Amino acid sequence: MLDGKKSQVSRASTGSVPSPSKQRQVRLSDSLQAELVQRHRDGAFKKELARAYGIHVETVRAIITRANRCTSSN
Repeated sequence: MLDGKKSQVSRASTGSVPSPSKQRQVRLSDSLQAELVQRHRDGAFKKELARAYGIHVETVRAIITRANRCTSSN
């Protein structure tokens, strides 16, 4: 591009590349979140909990962080 030439990158036709499916959203109930937090306090790893509940590791981290904030403010 800098030397005045056009880019050689081309787009694949939409028929040849399958579109990605939408990610399924999983929302844990309050009781399942409490169970997850307790399992973590009992020694379960975040990655293990993520697999068990079908959620992302960062979601596990957020649930645990939120639970810790609630318990420390009481």
